[in-house]
Amino acid sequence: GYEGVHDYTVAQSAIQGLQDLARGDKPWMLYCGFVGPHDPFIIPERFATMYDPADIELPASFEDTLEDKPRIYQRMRQMYWGQLTPDEVRQSLAHYWGYCTMLDAMLGEVLDALEATGQMDDTVVIFTSDHGEYCGAHGLYCKGVPAFREGYNIPLAVRWPNGLEGSGREVDAFTCQSDMAQTFRELAGCEVPSGMPGRSLVPLLSGSRPEDWRDEMHFELNGVELYYSQRVCLTDKWKYVYNGFDFDELYD
Repeated sequence: GYEGVHDYTVAQSAIQGLQDLARGDKPWMLYCGFVGPHDPFIIPERFATMYDPADIELPASFEDTLEDKPRIYQRMRQMYWGQLTPDEVRQSLAHYWGYCTMLDAMLGEVLDALEATGQMDDTVVIFTSDHGEYCGAHGLYCKGVPAFREGYNIPLAVRWPNGLEGSGREVDAFTCQSDMAQTFRELAGCEVPSGMPGRSLVPLLSGSRPEDWRDEMHFELNGVELYYSQRVCLTDKWKYVYNGFDFDELYD
């Protein structure tokens, strides 16, 4: 039911590329980059109606008026999203869940193709994303200026039966997308150029955590449709947000 969706073409291209690579005698790497779940959120009816909005709870922060937040946060909610009723927000979340389920099915086709090659247990599979989606949290949607967790905390799931230390583990450590390149290079036995950003995740995959692993993260936003100056410093306890266009924020 999703053959007409753009990401289906991506999945099928990945499957074909996977089959071609797996037939060779060299190590290989494949990137399958879905666009969704992303606006404009157009999906087949089957997935759009898969979940009952009445069963969905609103985000815990949905009632946040943002009165104690920078003015641009309030502007985003009041001008764009404040027109939605709670029931309409539930409908949107049901739709979003359906979108995610559709992508799960597409990814399942890719993993089925990998299993068919006989290389499933020896292949490192990493599932991640580039940013989050507010999905009604704080009354907001998409991404943008607000420095809330929903925008920055992205998925990172790793599957590697013959390489991971144990299964079903959750690792509570600061990681970022710049770690990917170093991770892949170490797994492939390549040297890491000096000055390359990020750190290899291989120690975390192996069940250990270096004593000098990062204990803080830094983010920046220079604007979306308009220019802004925002810098974020995050530790395991505190988050400080410098807003060049308004007052700053500090969260425990």
